[in-house]
Amino acid sequence: EPGVQEGAEFIQTGFEWFGAEAREDSAALALALDAAHATGLAATDCRLHLGDAALFPALVDALALGPVWTSRLKRAMATKAGPLPLIRNGVSARGGQGLASALSGLGARAREEVVAGLLNLSGLEPVSGRTPAVIAARLARQADASEVGPLPDAAKAVLERVLTFSGALDDGLRLLEEIVRLPGMAALTEVTQSFAARRDALAALAPQGLSNAVFSASFGRRFDYYDGFLFELTHAALGSQRAVLSGGRYDGLVARLSGGTRSIPAIGAVLRPARIAEALGTGGRS
Repeated sequence: EPGVQEGAEFIQTGFEWFGAEAREDSAALALALDAAHATGLAATDCRLHLGDAALFPALVDALALGPVWTSRLKRAMATKAGPLPLIRNGVSARGGQGLASALSGLGARAREEVVAGLLNLSGLEPVSGRTPAVIAARLARQADASEVGPLPDAAKAVLERVLTFSGALDDGLRLLEEIVRLPGMAALTEVTQSFAARRDALAALAPQGLSNAVFSASFGRRFDYYDGFLFELTHAALGSQRAVLSGGRYDGLVARLSGGTRSIPAIGAVLRPARIAEALGTGGRS
């Protein structure tokens, strides 16, 4: 919660399950929940938050908006504000749009040299350590965005409907099933079927966790190394911002760390002992 001070380093305990396929997501979460509740945390005092980092990119791909909007929306998902401001307001015209257009026909190296020359001539220093290459790339993206036109209203409606959803897992599945039936959205069928299979497995393996679980398509945006199923467990005594358990799938992490030489699916979870002790100390023991 706001005002709570915690160190950047902390003790945690958990597991990393390398080789775990997506069909084993539910087993991993059930194991993590069992460990959390074995500490004495009552399920009735906890709330399970669920998400899927793969859902929004799949939705954007299914909408077939073209490379510029597709790239821009996916990048926006990882920002603090998220993609909703971009979806609702579009790309606003800014100062420097003329320069952006002038640079759009140049290669990356040439754009960087032009920006570096302009900074040198003006005597200006880049803000927040932005290099000429970063500035040039951003100007190029502005020029590309201005050329592709606004986001279609139908796409806006679908994206906003999914991103603003927060509710029971069953209701989230019904929403996806409705979207799959929309014209041109059949490409989302596999994602929806995976969602349904995970829901069924969770209902069998971890019914205590699903009793008050909340699914949100926007959940987990700040965890950039996760690329699939996401989960957090919060406790009423600690509030919604201080999870006692968190985890998710990171199938692409090994490939990123190894420069693409190795690849293996993985899922993991961590418990926060200090937070669990705090919750139990405030009356969280069942």
